[in-house]
Amino acid sequence: MRLHRLEITAFGPFARPQHIDFDDLGDAGLFLLHGPTGAGKTSVLDAICFALYGRVPGSRGNGGRFRSDHADPGARTEVVCEFTVSGRRLEITRSPEWHRPKKRGTGLTREQARVVVRERTAEGWTGLTHRMDEAGDLIGQLVGLGPEQFTKIVMLPQGEFAAFLRASAEERRPLLQKLFGTDRFAAVETWLAERRRESAGAVASAREETARLLARAQEAHLTPSSAGDPDPADPEAVAVLVRGWADDARAGLLDAHAAVMAAETAHDRARAASEAAAERVRRRDRRRDLAAEHDLLLSQAGMQDERRARLRAAGHAPVLLPLLAEFDAASAEVETAEFRVDSADRAVTHAVGDAGDHDPGRLRQELGVLAALLPAELELRRLDRRATLLRETQDTAETEREQAEQAGAVLTGRVQELLAARSEGEVLASSLIDRQEDLERAKRVAEAVLAVQRLTDEQAVLEDELRAATDVHQAAVAASQELQARRLAGMAAELAAGLSPGTACPVCGGEEHPRPATHEGPAITDDEQEEAAGAVELAASRREEARQAVEAGRQQLAAAQALAGGADAEAAMEELSGAQTRLTEAGRGAARVRKLTTELAGLESELESARKRLELATGATADAREELAALDSRRDDLRERLDKACGGEADLPSRHARVAAAVAALTEQEEAGRALSAAQERLNRARAAADRASSAAGFTDRRAAAAAALPEAERTTLTELITEHDAQLARVTALLEETAEDVDPENSQDDEADRTRMSLQAARAAHRTAQERHVLATRAARALAGLAGDLERHAASTSSLRGSFATLESVSRCAEGTGGDNQLKMRLSSYVLAARLEQVAGAASVRLTAMSGGRYSLVHTDGPARGGARSGLGLAVVDGWTGSQRDPASLSGGETFCTSLALALGLADVVQAEAGGAVIETLLVDEGFGSLDQDTLDEVMDVLDGLRAGGRVVGLVSHVADLRDRIPAQLEVVKTRTGSTLVA
Repeated sequence: MRLHRLEITAFGPFARPQHIDFDDLGDAGLFLLHGPTGAGKTSVLDAICFALYGRVPGSRGNGGRFRSDHADPGARTEVVCEFTVSGRRLEITRSPEWHRPKKRGTGLTREQARVVVRERTAEGWTGLTHRMDEAGDLIGQLVGLGPEQFTKIVMLPQGEFAAFLRASAEERRPLLQKLFGTDRFAAVETWLAERRRESAGAVASAREETARLLARAQEAHLTPSSAGDPDPADPEAVAVLVRGWADDARAGLLDAHAAVMAAETAHDRARAASEAAAERVRRRDRRRDLAAEHDLLLSQAGMQDERRARLRAAGHAPVLLPLLAEFDAASAEVETAEFRVDSADRAVTHAVGDAGDHDPGRLRQELGVLAALLPAELELRRLDRRATLLRETQDTAETEREQAEQAGAVLTGRVQELLAARSEGEVLASSLIDRQEDLERAKRVAEAVLAVQRLTDEQAVLEDELRAATDVHQAAVAASQELQARRLAGMAAELAAGLSPGTACPVCGGEEHPRPATHEGPAITDDEQEEAAGAVELAASRREEARQAVEAGRQQLAAAQALAGGADAEAAMEELSGAQTRLTEAGRGAARVRKLTTELAGLESELESARKRLELATGATADAREELAALDSRRDDLRERLDKACGGEADLPSRHARVAAAVAALTEQEEAGRALSAAQERLNRARAAADRASSAAGFTDRRAAAAAALPEAERTTLTELITEHDAQLARVTALLEETAEDVDPENSQDDEADRTRMSLQAARAAHRTAQERHVLATRAARALAGLAGDLERHAASTSSLRGSFATLESVSRCAEGTGGDNQLKMRLSSYVLAARLEQVAGAASVRLTAMSGGRYSLVHTDGPARGGARSGLGLAVVDGWTGSQRDPASLSGGETFCTSLALALGLADVVQAEAGGAVIETLLVDEGFGSLDQDTLDEVMDVLDGLRAGGRVVGLVSHVADLRDRIPAQLEVVKTRTGSTLVA
């Protein structure tokens, strides 16, 4: 790669456009970029890196801020770099994201980052791409270096290229792995570690299963084990132990079965003895109960005689019952008539009074007159109610009129308020369409931002696949080329194999062949070459498929980025939320307008209704007033007529009720007297007939006859009681005669029953205990037998798993440098990189020896690191004066600079060769020369001159004054308050 031109505008400290012609500076092969501290020397190198990769090296690029603070607000930040790489002349123009003043109105608007790549051909400049991803891929493929490699090989940034020298082995490994592409060895480490973790998980699961089965066996084992718990990691030993427990449980089951049979026999004997003793006690208690019942029945003999006498007397009384019933009915009728007469007398006294008129005829005449006047009384009451209703109607109408007037005034004010509020809502609702468009636009941007994030992740995966396919293709090409080289190397032997004495050699024509060539190794056949060519073709096809997938992904990502407009996820979500909020506010305004319009329509309807109510209430008040005046005149006439008829009563109905009550009471008094006379005559006839019949039946009087008479149901009950008592006495007497006295009167049966019952309870408890032990023993024997079989099968099935895990863990630990036979703790990837680092150290030593006057050289070390750290990628400085090795950290500042510069140059040489021999024609070194003494500076300059002699252009960035005298081609950075400028 060779730089030709660099143009910088509004970048870093450079406010105005600056131009650098590297062709003029590089004619001498060596140029100097100098200026005061802080002027912007390093910013020139940053501009080159930004143009190529869109970023700057080191921590300066973390902020992502490239725009000059001194630039005009409308000036675009832009870097243009022209260079030649792989025989192609390119120009790349790149601008970061920035904010410019709006063309209309005030404020700023965001400009998206952009890039343009052009190529110079015979027809002129031709555009290649303007997409970020395509530009990055194109530069990476042509230059052959990523940004990290570029800053370690082409551009050595200030204060950073010494970090690799002082880094630890683990810190060097990621960088070397990236530079030399040994990711496949790290992938092997990762694959082994993942397989180890998976196998460890399976082994752990198997151990947990062993522990679970052992826990179940311990739970089922009835006899605690005196030995300690076995290790679940040894399932064979656990299976042997549980099998022994199962054998013990089977023997215990036989003993438990014998115990159950013996307990069952003892229980049957105890139950038979207890049942016999209980039967004897039951028979004794039964005889006692019969004797008590017999004594009770004998004690009831007097009661039986009394029942028989009552039954005999009741046999003569039935003929007297009708006469006695007639007498009782007549007596009741007389008592009723007497009560009626008393009640009628009291009613007459209450209705007429002692001094009142007792003539029923005159009272009936007055009652007729009062009945004729009752409709007038009712009419007067109706008119009174109508007058009251009219007054209430008048009052209600007046109240309604007042309320209608007040409601009209309130509604008129409310209508004015709603009209003003609706005007405000209409202003907000008018922006609803614009707010909807803003929301749709924000949604599209947010979706595009999310798509950019997703497609970026997918693109990284596709690019990794492309790199892997490229590695496979390059390996196939290398293998095919190596095979071709071996075929060419053995071509002489292949030709010699076809020679025979006397035949002419196809090469020299001679017929004598004194020393025909022979193959040093196996001969390469056409089939092997065709197979290698087929592998190259297949790898190329897969690489092309991966490239096309990457290209399609880039197009999708570019489309999403174009829609996203450079917005990040947080800003897009904020804009979407703001647009949604504004749309919601506009929607609420429109809804409020609709609501207020509806409410206004309702209020206007209510206002019209209030006006109508006011008119109706005014008319109703006038009508009620006129009708009330006519009613008052008619009421006065009726009231005068009724007052004359009422006499001293409160009103006409009261007078009518009083006269009617008096007439009714006098009539009832007459009828009650007639009824009493008839009832007394009937009672006298019934008394005489009952007395005659009682004397004839032999009773002293009718009362004795009534007492002896019994109803048919009572006579039936007495007969049943007498019969039942006689039957019970006969039954109990017979049972006593049948039952012999065969029990001990001293209650010896109770003692025997208690003894046999206690023996039965003990035998039952012993039998139940034996059964429980038998159940437990059965369960334990079955469970342990099954678990022993499960453990034996589990041990057999996991034996190979445990063996393979041990091997896998040893290999994996060895590959990652954490165990096994890897005493140096060196990773597999570090082991591969160690060979590359040894080449780097050899290339660096050539220049370091020249810079240090033959004193120092660099060597690669793979000995154990301090503190048990990983090793394999160590570097040491060999001091030629003492012959000892030194840690790079022990070097002085100038020695560190020389060593770091030599290491960087050696790394550049090895990486350049590893990358396929790409020529690096421009080399930029930033600072560090101020730490060198005069002699060392001369030696360093000689080395750098040697680089120039090899065709490279070397640019030095320094403010050391001595270099300005040594190097004629210079570019000065001038610092001012308004920004820096470049002066050639």
